[in-house]
Amino acid sequence: MPLIDNELVSDQKDLKVSNLTIGDYMFGRIHNNIVNHGDGLWMRDGGTGRSMTYIELESAVIKTSSALAKRGLQANDVVLLISNNFIEVPVAFFSVWKAGGCCACLTLNLFVEDIRSRAQEVGAKFVVTDEPHAKKVVEAVRDLNCVQEVFVIGQADGCTPFHDLMDNDSQECPDVPETDLDSMAWLMYSSGTTGAPKGIVHTHRTIVTAFENLGTSNVSPRLKSFFINFMMNSGGMAVQCLFTVSHSEITVLSNFTQDIQLIEAIDKFKPLTVSCFPSQVAWICRHPDLSQYDFTSVRSISITGSGISPKYELEIYDKMPNLMRLSVGYGMSEMLTIANNAPKVADRRNFTREKAIESNVPGSVGRVANFGSVKIIDEKTGAKLGANQVGEICAKNPFIMKGYLNNPKATAEMIVDGWVHTGDQGYYDENENLFVIGRYKELIKYRMAHVVPTNIEKEMLTHPDVEDVGVIGLPDPIDGELPMAFVVLRPNKSVTDEELVKYINERVVEEEKLRGGIRFIEEIPRNELGKIMRQTLKKRISN
Repeated sequence: MPLIDNELVSDQKDLKVSNLTIGDYMFGRIHNNIVNHGDGLWMRDGGTGRSMTYIELESAVIKTSSALAKRGLQANDVVLLISNNFIEVPVAFFSVWKAGGCCACLTLNLFVEDIRSRAQEVGAKFVVTDEPHAKKVVEAVRDLNCVQEVFVIGQADGCTPFHDLMDNDSQECPDVPETDLDSMAWLMYSSGTTGAPKGIVHTHRTIVTAFENLGTSNVSPRLKSFFINFMMNSGGMAVQCLFTVSHSEITVLSNFTQDIQLIEAIDKFKPLTVSCFPSQVAWICRHPDLSQYDFTSVRSISITGSGISPKYELEIYDKMPNLMRLSVGYGMSEMLTIANNAPKVADRRNFTREKAIESNVPGSVGRVANFGSVKIIDEKTGAKLGANQVGEICAKNPFIMKGYLNNPKATAEMIVDGWVHTGDQGYYDENENLFVIGRYKELIKYRMAHVVPTNIEKEMLTHPDVEDVGVIGLPDPIDGELPMAFVVLRPNKSVTDEELVKYINERVVEEEKLRGGIRFIEEIPRNELGKIMRQTLKKRISN
């Protein structure tokens, strides 16, 4: 990977271009894989026991897209989705796309008024939800002229069962609807960890280009994969799509609420590859007794969404006896991928577990992803910085969003001369490994220093009595902000706040010391991506 004028540039240049809509692309890949590799299990829901084969998936997409077309869904119409990871969720996605429509996803913890405002904002024609969210969805869209019908996975008052669509006669299955490839196909929402969530517009062209060039050409029939990432988030749905077009055997959990379910599912379903969050890798490493669980099937674990302690990057290999690679990815919904630690193509044939451990760069998110470029700029001057100089991470690739929905000002601030300004602080080393330190908006401003909360959190998690932690700045009239930690203790542990403060202060630099003290709470608020919701923690101290 060359370094050109202080820019990290991918050496992958052969970009594949397609003129298909995302609906025709996904359906075509599913169909061709059935022809070339036969039928097989597509997806099982470990929570309900339900499953579907690839032939059943193909039939379900034909019938559901036909039913939606009969109800008036046309090219560019928006279907809103808010649901747990049920099998019907990707069926809805693929069907809406095949009918030429756009899928807009909402996070699961929204209030009624938020759902209503999003439905109005996008002019949703239909809504797909599940039983746990149906009541507030029905209340939210009541009297909205744009919403014609709400479909529910299961049964709920005021909703049409989603299975009514899947039982359609498929007589009006849309062929190739007249669709502008640069029109909105997938509306994602930013995580909102540092402000109000924004609608991220991806087009048919950007999504198909991304899927076609980021590994979907590698068909892996019957490869057992398991992921718990929420499909309402861009990362979760993207992982599901990539597994689907790879003809893999996918396991999901519609009822996922506790990390223990992760290791129970690995033990039961024996996946080869697992996709989860960094906090869950840390949880596995800290589990007191894993001897009752069989992890021998796992060869690869993929994580993204937030940072992971270097301690657990290596410890996970001890917990998973046959693990070949911990795949760390760095990206954002606005441009899908930025960097990863995947080995070079030339090195993959002879890649071993020993090489994976040896080549691990603690704390790094890897190197620039295919077709991308990264630069580090000075926050104040915008000047490009060199190796080991800390600044804002800026990136570009062919998969950048069209823009923020109805927000040209925010779009212009985010994308400048083709570069996405991530808002992340970081640097690259002399070997072109990229490191993400944290969000600029999350930095604690203590006196003249900028304190990175994740540095303190990583040290706190090394204490044997600590289950989870979130660090914020406690407002102070003299010093600006004082580092303060919210701590969740492990069961039956009783370490005191004074003991924890002493433990941390012996391990961090001067400005990182916990001058704001410690508050014990039952749970650290996190969003579906596993990211700490620091604004929620700040509200606790303001109250």
